[in-house]
Amino acid sequence: MENMINILNKNKKLILFYCLTIFLLVLIIFNYENYISPFKEVLIIFILLIEGIFSIIYFKKNYEELHKVAFSIILIFGITCLLLTPIFIVNDEAEHFFRVDSLSEGVLIPEFNNITKNYTVSQTSKDLGDTERKIVTFLDSSATSTQINNSPAQVDKIFSQNPFYGYISSAIGLKLAKILNLTEIFALWFARFFNLLMYASFAYIAIKKAPILKMPLLVCSCIPLAIYQSSSVSIDAFVYGISLIIIGYFLYLYKSKPKSIKIKNIILFFSLITLLSLIKPNYVIFAFLILLVPRDKYENEKYFFISMLGIILTLTVTVAYAKFYSIDSLNNSIRTYMFEQHGTNPQEQLKYISTHIKETLILFSTLIYEVPKLMLKMFNLSYNFYFVDYTRGKLLSVLYYLFFGFVCLFYPLYIKIRNIDRLKLLLITITIIVGTYFIQLLTWAGVGNFEKGVVWGVHLRYFIPLFTLMPLILNINSKNIKKDNLDNYLFIALLGFMAAIPLYITALFY
Repeated sequence: MENMINILNKNKKLILFYCLTIFLLVLIIFNYENYISPFKEVLIIFILLIEGIFSIIYFKKNYEELHKVAFSIILIFGITCLLLTPIFIVNDEAEHFFRVDSLSEGVLIPEFNNITKNYTVSQTSKDLGDTERKIVTFLDSSATSTQINNSPAQVDKIFSQNPFYGYISSAIGLKLAKILNLTEIFALWFARFFNLLMYASFAYIAIKKAPILKMPLLVCSCIPLAIYQSSSVSIDAFVYGISLIIIGYFLYLYKSKPKSIKIKNIILFFSLITLLSLIKPNYVIFAFLILLVPRDKYENEKYFFISMLGIILTLTVTVAYAKFYSIDSLNNSIRTYMFEQHGTNPQEQLKYISTHIKETLILFSTLIYEVPKLMLKMFNLSYNFYFVDYTRGKLLSVLYYLFFGFVCLFYPLYIKIRNIDRLKLLLITITIIVGTYFIQLLTWAGVGNFEKGVVWGVHLRYFIPLFTLMPLILNINSKNIKKDNLDNYLFIALLGFMAAIPLYITALFY
């Protein structure tokens, strides 16, 4: 007991700063209704204070091993999120869960029934899926007392176009819940937890592998929206996690000793890119990161040219997967009806664009202001529910970007990035952003339907992997100046923004 008091006393300034941060967040997030009956709010505040104090102590003890810190705090705050987040409120979580359920029974590629126009999942998945587009927390759901029912049921969507490996972690969690014969809510919670565990593990690997930028990578791994998505069964957890590993491994290659990059390093790098791009084709552009690695880093000259072939091969595999499998699978769902209603046709849309180049350029010029508007949705956790308009998320987003911008601009890199390399990274970033909007315009917008603008189902979560490039692009601290205790206070601010997610969920839904 005395030892614990000494530890708390030693870190009392940081703990006080964290407590003040939570108090400020409460003033920003909570509304009048939260103060009328505050029992749940007080309880979550107490939990977050305990989690924060533990995280501060763990951070101070493991300052030289930030990968362990990332793993711990992602799990701590992520578990709170996954328990509080209402059933299937996360965007497309129901459809992701259907795929997880199918995979948990050993089905790698779901079979579409051309007669019924459905897929087969368990009755539990179907029951939970019926709550989609409704606000149902574990406190008012029958799922807490209803046993898992593995009887077959039919659903009209299942994300069959996504590769199975992105769902393995959640499928393990769901299978475990089935084996233990738990209630339906634990089927969801176990699936969410194992997905979160995978993301935390990927962040651990990425930060440990990266020879530099460990603190900025810690910040990027704990982006609030990334924690929120990874605390669900969304495949975004895999996308964000593998992206972190790619950037961490890229930094490893970039910082490597001359003549040290072998063929196995090249194969591993492009294998990681392929795993990402088969899920998110726009991120195949990450393959061009290899062009930033100096040629003298390769063991011999031919390995440099092999890496060029790696780019071509990765692009080919990604395009082939999309053309010959992914697009057809995407159409085998309720989306077919949506596409018909919108008048969607990628081939005809391309023809229209080719004959309306001026209009298309004008359309995409709106990204200059559309992207900043999208950035303000970092804390827009309710975009599935358009009747829930919680505008305080905009203020939280502004505060977050001030924090994140400070890290990107001023945190020392301890490596010299050439200006030409910064430009290449910026070009990669812009290409992915424009490419994402272009893909959405082809696959979601009606042919020639430019009146609604270029924003066709594009969400901020699509661009979370790009945040990891920002410190490399924007940093102006060329002298690597770092003030004493900077990491301490950056960490407190980081914990505050992670705590904002559970507070925000509580304010919205409890």
